[in-house]
Amino acid sequence: MCTSKMIKYTCGCKYEMEFEQCAKRQGTNVKCDPITKEFGKDGENYCPKHLVEGDALSENVDDDGEVRG
Repeated sequence: MCTSKMIKYTCGCKYEMEFEQCAKRQGTNVKCDPITKEFGKDGENYCPKHLVEGDALSENVDDDGEVRG
């Protein structure tokens, strides 16, 4: 069965990180139905959609690196 390996980020989002065709489908443009989903790894940070632009940090952190409330 074809397998979609997923990554789970610390923000809770899950995305496909790799797709593997089964031996029967390799070399074709066909995928199994349904596709097996499994976790490939846990991400070490937030997903790209939940990260803010670099200049946003400077607006919320004081000169000592402490987060302003």
